[in-house]
Amino acid sequence: MAFCNTPFSGLVAGAVIVASASLRTRSARLIIPTSLPGSLPDFGTPNRVRFITLEEVLDDDGEPIRSVIDGLRFDDPVNIKVPAGNVEDWLLINLSADTHPIHLHLPQFQVVSRRPLDVARYQAALDEARADEGPNPDPALFYTGGPLPLQTDDRGFKDTVSANPEAVTRIRSPFDLPPGVTGTQKYAFHCHILEHEDNDMMRPYEVG
Repeated sequence: MAFCNTPFSGLVAGAVIVASASLRTRSARLIIPTSLPGSLPDFGTPNRVRFITLEEVLDDDGEPIRSVIDGLRFDDPVNIKVPAGNVEDWLLINLSADTHPIHLHLPQFQVVSRRPLDVARYQAALDEARADEGPNPDPALFYTGGPLPLQTDDRGFKDTVSANPEAVTRIRSPFDLPPGVTGTQKYAFHCHILEHEDNDMMRPYEVG
Protein backbone atom coordinates (compact mmCIF):
# COMPACT_ATOMS: atom_id res chain seq x y z
CA MET A 1 0.00 0.00 0.00
CA ALA A 2 2.86 2.34 0.78
CA PHE A 3 4.22 1.79 -2.73
CA CYS A 4 0.89 2.82 -4.25
CA ASN A 5 -0.08 5.64 -1.93
CA THR A 6 3.01 7.81 -1.79
CA PRO A 7 3.68 8.49 -5.46
CA PHE A 8 -0.01 8.71 -6.36
CA SER A 9 -0.78 11.19 -3.57
CA GLY A 10 2.17 13.35 -4.56
CA LEU A 11 1.08 13.30 -8.20
CA VAL A 12 -2.48 14.34 -7.34
CA ALA A 13 -1.31 17.12 -5.04
CA GLY A 14 1.02 18.45 -7.71
CA ALA A 15 -1.72 18.32 -10.33
CA VAL A 16 -4.09 20.23 -8.06
CA ILE A 17 -1.51 22.96 -7.46
CA VAL A 18 -0.75 23.32 -11.18
CA ALA A 19 -4.47 23.30 -12.09
CA SER A 20 -5.27 25.91 -9.44
CA ALA A 21 -2.49 28.19 -10.60
CA SER A 22 -3.58 27.78 -14.22
CA LEU A 23 -7.20 28.54 -13.31
CA ARG A 24 -6.21 31.67 -11.43
CA THR A 25 -4.18 32.86 -14.41
CA ARG A 26 -7.00 32.17 -16.86
CA SER A 27 -9.71 33.73 -14.67
CA ALA A 28 -7.72 36.95 -14.48
CA ARG A 29 -8.00 37.21 -18.28
CA LEU A 30 -11.71 36.35 -18.56
CA ILE A 31 -13.99 39.18 -19.66
CA ILE A 32 -17.77 38.76 -19.55
CA PRO A 33 -19.28 40.25 -22.74
CA THR A 34 -21.98 42.86 -22.37
CA SER A 35 -23.86 41.51 -25.40
CA LEU A 36 -23.87 38.46 -27.63
CA PRO A 37 -23.75 38.43 -31.44
CA GLY A 38 -26.73 37.54 -33.59
CA SER A 39 -30.39 38.47 -33.58
CA LEU A 40 -33.73 36.76 -33.18
CA PRO A 41 -35.52 35.65 -36.34
CA ASP A 42 -38.25 37.88 -37.68
CA PHE A 43 -41.60 36.10 -37.46
CA GLY A 44 -43.02 38.53 -40.01
CA THR A 45 -46.44 40.14 -40.03
CA PRO A 46 -48.89 38.28 -37.80
CA ASN A 47 -51.84 36.56 -39.44
CA ARG A 48 -54.09 37.68 -36.60
CA VAL A 49 -54.11 39.87 -33.50
CA ARG A 50 -56.07 38.72 -30.46
CA PHE A 51 -57.17 40.80 -27.47
CA ILE A 52 -57.05 38.58 -24.38
CA THR A 53 -58.16 39.86 -20.99
CA LEU A 54 -56.81 38.79 -17.60
CA GLU A 55 -59.38 39.46 -14.89
CA GLU A 56 -60.29 38.85 -11.25
CA VAL A 57 -63.84 38.14 -10.10
CA LEU A 58 -64.51 39.87 -6.78
CA ASP A 59 -67.01 39.13 -4.02
CA ASP A 60 -69.29 41.71 -2.37
CA ASP A 61 -66.42 42.83 -0.13
CA GLY A 62 -64.09 43.40 -3.06
CA GLU A 63 -62.03 40.30 -2.38
CA PRO A 64 -60.99 38.09 -5.32
CA ILE A 65 -62.73 34.72 -5.51
CA ARG A 66 -61.25 33.54 -8.81
CA SER A 67 -59.15 34.67 -11.76
CA VAL A 68 -60.32 34.26 -15.35
CA ILE A 69 -59.16 34.74 -18.94
CA ASP A 70 -61.55 36.49 -21.35
CA GLY A 71 -64.19 36.24 -18.63
CA LEU A 72 -64.23 32.46 -19.06
CA ARG A 73 -63.53 29.56 -16.71
CA PHE A 74 -61.39 26.56 -17.63
CA ASP A 75 -64.32 24.28 -18.53
CA ASP A 76 -66.01 26.83 -20.81
CA PRO A 77 -65.93 26.13 -24.56
CA VAL A 78 -62.71 26.85 -26.46
CA ASN A 79 -62.73 30.40 -27.85
CA ILE A 80 -59.23 30.53 -29.38
CA LYS A 81 -58.61 28.41 -32.48
CA VAL A 82 -55.34 29.00 -34.32
CA PRO A 83 -54.63 27.59 -37.80
CA ALA A 84 -51.44 25.51 -37.65
CA GLY A 85 -48.44 27.40 -39.00
CA ASN A 86 -49.93 30.84 -38.35
CA VAL A 87 -48.15 33.65 -36.55
CA GLU A 88 -50.30 35.58 -34.09
CA ASP A 89 -49.96 38.56 -31.81
CA TRP A 90 -51.64 38.11 -28.45
CA LEU A 91 -52.29 41.28 -26.47
CA LEU A 92 -52.52 40.30 -22.80
CA ILE A 93 -54.74 42.97 -21.25
CA ASN A 94 -54.32 42.86 -17.48
CA LEU A 95 -57.34 44.33 -15.72
CA SER A 96 -56.44 42.89 -12.32
CA ALA A 97 -54.20 44.22 -9.55
CA ASP A 98 -51.63 41.43 -9.85
CA THR A 99 -48.80 40.54 -12.21
CA HIS A 100 -49.61 37.25 -13.92
CA PRO A 101 -46.77 35.09 -15.32
CA ILE A 102 -48.59 33.76 -18.39
CA HIS A 103 -47.27 30.46 -19.76
CA LEU A 104 -48.16 29.08 -23.19
CA HIS A 105 -47.92 25.37 -23.87
CA LEU A 106 -46.50 24.56 -27.35
CA PRO A 107 -44.83 27.69 -28.76
CA GLN A 108 -41.78 29.79 -28.08
CA PHE A 109 -42.69 33.46 -28.51
CA GLN A 110 -41.18 36.93 -28.41
CA VAL A 111 -42.25 39.92 -26.30
CA VAL A 112 -43.01 42.78 -28.71
CA SER A 113 -44.14 45.65 -26.48
CA ARG A 114 -45.71 46.83 -23.26
CA ARG A 115 -48.18 49.73 -23.07
CA PRO A 116 -49.82 51.46 -20.08
CA LEU A 117 -53.61 51.10 -19.94
CA ASP A 118 -56.53 53.06 -18.50
CA VAL A 119 -58.14 50.06 -16.80
CA ALA A 120 -61.35 51.82 -15.71
CA ARG A 121 -62.16 53.07 -19.21
CA TYR A 122 -61.28 49.76 -20.80
CA GLN A 123 -63.36 47.84 -18.26
CA ALA A 124 -66.38 50.04 -19.04
CA ALA A 125 -65.95 49.40 -22.77
CA LEU A 126 -65.51 45.67 -22.12
CA ASP A 127 -68.69 45.50 -20.03
CA GLU A 128 -70.59 47.25 -22.81
CA ALA A 129 -69.17 44.89 -25.46
CA ARG A 130 -70.10 41.82 -23.43
CA ALA A 131 -73.62 43.11 -22.86
CA ASP A 132 -73.95 43.11 -26.66
CA GLU A 133 -72.14 39.72 -26.92
CA GLY A 134 -69.36 41.44 -28.82
CA PRO A 135 -65.60 40.77 -28.89
CA ASN A 136 -63.05 42.24 -26.50
CA PRO A 137 -62.35 45.87 -27.48
CA ASP A 138 -59.07 46.92 -29.05
CA PRO A 139 -57.02 48.33 -26.15
CA ALA A 140 -55.24 50.86 -28.40
CA LEU A 141 -57.95 53.43 -27.71
CA PHE A 142 -57.25 53.19 -23.99
CA TYR A 143 -53.47 53.51 -23.82
CA THR A 144 -52.27 56.24 -21.48
CA GLY A 145 -48.79 56.63 -22.94
CA GLY A 146 -46.15 55.34 -25.29
CA PRO A 147 -44.37 52.00 -25.10
CA LEU A 148 -42.93 51.07 -21.73
CA PRO A 149 -39.31 49.86 -21.57
CA LEU A 150 -39.07 46.13 -22.08
CA GLN A 151 -37.89 44.17 -19.06
CA THR A 152 -34.50 42.48 -19.10
CA ASP A 153 -36.21 39.09 -18.96
CA ASP A 154 -38.26 39.96 -22.07
CA ARG A 155 -35.27 39.28 -24.30
CA GLY A 156 -34.94 36.06 -26.26
CA PHE A 157 -37.41 33.28 -26.85
CA LYS A 158 -40.01 32.86 -24.13
CA ASP A 159 -42.63 30.38 -22.99
CA THR A 160 -43.69 32.57 -20.04
CA VAL A 161 -44.14 36.33 -19.80
CA SER A 162 -45.04 38.56 -16.87
CA ALA A 163 -48.25 40.43 -17.70
CA ASN A 164 -48.20 43.43 -15.39
CA PRO A 165 -51.26 45.27 -14.02
CA GLU A 166 -52.57 48.37 -15.78
CA ALA A 167 -50.67 47.35 -18.91
CA VAL A 168 -51.02 45.49 -22.20
CA THR A 169 -48.25 43.02 -22.95
CA ARG A 170 -47.94 42.11 -26.62
CA ILE A 171 -46.36 38.80 -27.60
CA ARG A 172 -45.77 37.39 -31.10
CA SER A 173 -45.74 33.65 -31.63
CA PRO A 174 -45.65 31.06 -34.39
CA PHE A 175 -48.03 28.19 -33.76
CA ASP A 176 -46.36 25.21 -35.42
CA LEU A 177 -47.38 21.69 -34.53
CA PRO A 178 -44.58 19.31 -33.55
CA PRO A 179 -43.09 17.23 -36.40
CA GLY A 180 -45.35 14.36 -37.38
CA VAL A 181 -48.37 15.77 -35.54
CA THR A 182 -51.44 16.52 -37.69
CA GLY A 183 -55.05 17.42 -37.14
CA THR A 184 -56.47 19.74 -34.53
CA GLN A 185 -54.62 19.60 -31.21
CA LYS A 186 -55.60 21.12 -27.89
CA TYR A 187 -53.13 23.00 -25.69
CA ALA A 188 -53.42 25.28 -22.68
CA PHE A 189 -52.18 28.64 -21.47
CA HIS A 190 -52.39 29.84 -17.90
CA CYS A 191 -51.06 31.95 -15.08
CA HIS A 192 -48.13 30.23 -13.39
CA ILE A 193 -49.19 31.36 -9.92
CA LEU A 194 -50.64 28.13 -8.55
CA GLU A 195 -53.55 29.76 -6.70
CA HIS A 196 -54.59 31.61 -9.88
CA GLU A 197 -54.11 28.62 -12.17
CA ASP A 198 -56.19 26.40 -9.88
CA ASN A 199 -58.93 29.04 -9.68
CA ASP A 200 -59.66 29.24 -13.41
CA MET A 201 -56.88 31.42 -14.83
CA MET A 202 -56.18 28.60 -17.29
CA ARG A 203 -57.77 28.19 -20.70
CA PRO A 204 -57.55 25.60 -23.49
CA TYR A 205 -56.86 26.64 -27.06
CA GLU A 206 -56.71 24.70 -30.31
CA VAL A 207 -54.12 24.57 -33.08
CA GLY A 208 -54.84 22.81 -36.35
